Formats: sequence, C-alpha cells, structure tokens
Amino acid sequence: MADKKKIYLSPERRPAPHGPFADGVTFEHDYCVEIAEMERKDLERCGFEVIVAPDSMTIAQRAKEANRLKMDLYQAIHTNAGGGTGTEMFYYPDPESIRANQLVYDELVELYPSKRGIKNGKAYLENNSTDMVSVYAEIAFHDNKKDVEFLLSEKRQIAAALARGTCKYFGVAYLEEEAGGQAEEIARLKERLEALKKEQQEIADELIRLAERLKA
Repeated sequence: MADKKKIYLSPERRPAPHGPFADGVTFEHDYCVEIAEMERKDLERCGFEVIVAPDSMTIAQRAKEANRLKMDLYQAIHTNAGGGTGTEMFYYPDPESIRANQLVYDELVELYPSKRGIKNGKAYLENNSTDMVSVYAEIAFHDNKKDVEFLLSEKRQIAAALARGTCKYFGVAYLEEEAGGQAEEIARLKERLEALKKEQQEIADELIRLAERLKA
C-alpha cells in the first residue's frame, strides 16, 4: 500500500466485573482486547498501520488521540447485552461511516446470521467525537448462551471478518494468514520430522550392531 492507511482499534476498556459472559468465566474487556490484537495482526499483514488503544485511556481520550494522529478509520469493538441475539453496528450518519459499517456487518453476519442490521449511533462518543470514519461493532450478545458459543468458538474468524470488512472499505485485498506464519510452522515441523527419522535410523543401526555382538 503506497500510502498506508491508519486504523485505530478501540476494544472495550472497562475490566471485570463489567460485561460478564454467560459462560461465567469470560468478560467483555478481555475478549475484545484479544479480538483487537488478532485483528491488528491481520490488518498489518494487509499493509495498514494500526494502533490498539491501551486500557488506561478513557473513550474520550481515545477519540482525541485518534484525531490528533489523523487516523483514517476508528473502529470500536464491543459485545452486547440485554437479552438479544446477533450482530449489530452503529454508524455516524454520514455516507462513509454508513458504508464502512455495512461492509463490516456483512462480513460478520456471514459467520453468524443476524437481523439486527446497522443503526444510527450518532449519540455514541466514539462516533460523534472522532473526525475520521467510525465503525462501531457490537459483535454478539455476551448474555445469550448461544451467542457466547459463537463468540468463543469463532474468535479467529471474527477478527478476520472485522479486518476483511475494513479492507473492503479501503479497496485493499485481504491477505490470508497462511502465507506467513502457518507456512513457517509447516516447514519447522517437516524439519523436526526429518530429524526424528534420522534419530530413529541411528537407533535401529545401534540395535543391529548390539545384536551382532551378542551373537559373537
């Protein structure tokens, strides 16, 4: 990417006991931070410059920092509550924010169908206090057991969906992970297998020599 686009990721900042999941173990903050870190790697692999907001910063501070750094897109990452089900997105009422939210929403509902859609989120600080295009994701409901099963079992795919939607907004090809880390892991395992085969052969040769000595 000739001119790197800059993405600001803002995962839920409030730690436990805020946002308990229906599994009784997970909390919204921990989950969203993990998703943001996975998405960061995906976006960086696709050529973006990415900042993940630290826990120490308030929502207002995050918006102010993103404005100061002249980021190109601000993405808030949350899970929902209130007894519903499915994904929903909240946009700032301008065409670019609407388009960006719709593209991310379309990717998420490929994983977990939802009828909630995208909605006007002008009242949300992360939409109304950011100068750049804003995307506000409520991935699924953490107080719904079925939604939690999806959230926990599809973490990697959820992060990739958020990144794919962002890539589509900027017209950038999404690069799959396997071209990097997985290929290296396969090569490492093949090398280890060859070393084990060599060691196995050496042991077999030593057993043959020992058997011949016992016969003598």
